[in-house]
Amino acid sequence: TARNTLEQVLHLAHSKQEGRATGNEACRNCGSHRVITVDRAGQVSPFFAARVFGLKSTSPADLFLDAHLCIDCLFLTHAAKLPEESIAKLYEDYRETSYNSERIALEPGYSLIAEQIGKPDEMRRRTADLDEYIEVLANKDTFMPGNIGSALDWGGSTGDYMPTTITKTCRDVHIFDITHSETSRSDICRGPNQLIRTNNASQGKIYDYIQFCHVLEHLQEPLVTVQQIAKRNLKEGGYIYIEVPVEEIMSEFALSLMLTPETSYVVHEHINKYCLRSIKALVESTECLSVLDLREDTTNVGWALPRFNDDGNVRIIRCLTQKRRD
Repeated sequence: TARNTLEQVLHLAHSKQEGRATGNEACRNCGSHRVITVDRAGQVSPFFAARVFGLKSTSPADLFLDAHLCIDCLFLTHAAKLPEESIAKLYEDYRETSYNSERIALEPGYSLIAEQIGKPDEMRRRTADLDEYIEVLANKDTFMPGNIGSALDWGGSTGDYMPTTITKTCRDVHIFDITHSETSRSDICRGPNQLIRTNNASQGKIYDYIQFCHVLEHLQEPLVTVQQIAKRNLKEGGYIYIEVPVEEIMSEFALSLMLTPETSYVVHEHINKYCLRSIKALVESTECLSVLDLREDTTNVGWALPRFNDDGNVRIIRCLTQKRRD
């Protein structure tokens, strides 16, 4: 069973911890210091290698990174923290023509989804599913979208992930994203200071609702980011919605990483691997948020990759949280 597999992971990790522990390195997702290093576990994709390290390669097998695995929350990421300016290079002209051309040249398989991923049709499908999810929670009185007056989509590109359940009644809708230029605008935004940029994303404004929708898998410091935004920018009783992809069954994959030397994963723009356990641990570690709803789900994105999502569905984790009142 999944529980027995997880217990195997924890038992094996404990047995290896003395020789492979990372010392004072804390998990970037939950803060635990029970983090072990898995040697050469992350195969770096050619596009990542080119943008982040300046290395030209056409095979992910040419460059490996050590990985950090938290044995408390099963969060998996690369071990060495990379300069943020290097990570930011991944998102220059993100999914625009020049980005797609460069990525396809290095990773020809990306051509199968380049014209679909992140485009309006995919966003409509995703937001329709999110609206349906919110409606289910509203019917259970778990979430009251009609009470949301101000909302922030953190890392939301042009805001197309923002559910219409929120935007249709919200007076202020703001977006923060590192890809925005100073002149960027979005049809989703309304109210003053429509686009929130790096220098003022965490100054002053308090929101009823904030979402991190397919963002945390890209961040080197997910706990720090969520904790700071929750404490500075979310009102008491306000909501944070988190959505991340499920790319591995971590209770099984973590065991394979530790038992089988040839087991690896590909480091692309998603640098973190999540499961229900790691999302729950992240929320609890903020010290100000409580989980209202946490589940695995699927959403149809309208595109398919062989051996990944042949039916167009991708697995995701949805988590609705609320800020505790003092």
